[in-house]
Amino acid sequence: AEHISAELQRLYPNITVELVHFNTKGDRILEKPLAQVGGKGLFTAELEEAMHKGDIDIAVHSLKDMPTELPEGL
Repeated sequence: AEHISAELQRLYPNITVELVHFNTKGDRILEKPLAQVGGKGLFTAELEEAMHKGDIDIAVHSLKDMPTELPEGL
């Protein structure tokens, strides 16, 4: 996220970038395998909700934790 922030500021010097860190459900559930509790979407559902609500404009996440299909509208 820091790299993306720096690149955005380099390319668009007049914008303000604020990093908002999320501790997602996927990060919090450590005692069970992901497949048992919802799969990779556990890492992204809260980020997607924040984007839909307009709380954040973009989300940067590890590709390995992304579901294979993005929700409609993202």
